[in-house]
Amino acid sequence: MLAELGAEVIQFPTITISPLADYSKVDALVEKLDGYDWLIFTSVNGVRHFWRRLAVCGKDSRALGGRKAAAIGPATANELRARGIEPDFIPKQYIAEGVVEGLLALGVAGKRVLVPRAKEARELLPDELRKAGAVVDVLPVYQTLPADTRREEVLELLHEGRIHCVTFGSSSTVDNFISLISADIVRAYPQVQLAAIGPITKKTLERHGLECHIMPEEYTIPALVESLKKAL
Repeated sequence: MLAELGAEVIQFPTITISPLADYSKVDALVEKLDGYDWLIFTSVNGVRHFWRRLAVCGKDSRALGGRKAAAIGPATANELRARGIEPDFIPKQYIAEGVVEGLLALGVAGKRVLVPRAKEARELLPDELRKAGAVVDVLPVYQTLPADTRREEVLELLHEGRIHCVTFGSSSTVDNFISLISADIVRAYPQVQLAAIGPITKKTLERHGLECHIMPEEYTIPALVESLKKAL
């Protein structure tokens, strides 16, 4: 999207999406989906990896029959729709806090909830739903690992002044970018603007002592692109 607008885009993956080493727990729960009232999907990758395990177990979208499904945002919702599942709930704010608020309003107390997600993720969603009286099972279906490709190239581009903005689509991309480049190096180039997809990613930047210069009102990639277009 940025390239179509004329930007020179330097792709610098800081995370690698990887399957788990062991899917025995996932496969066991796939056989027990009828015991859940809600499935909550917090990312596109969560949907994709969950459905891969459904296929491995000889199942498809019919396994969710009678269950309600929630999607954290429009991209995740579209990933569900591509598999024949119309989400029963999409929050107004595309963050875990928005999911919690909406499900509490829908009366999640006493319900059994399954959350297929990354191995490492914020615990706010399951913790708050449990406080509200829901029975929540967190189900890791994939993992994010650091990636260190192109580090020297990016450092050289920073030094040459050829990078004007760095965009972050999640907190893990911030953490891994800082682990590769370091916050001190980023601060040495104050002319470089930092963009975050939403408030959680913004807070992660601030936790590293970095200022977030650009953040869209709607926490989606298209909205982030619009914000970048206006700011740059």
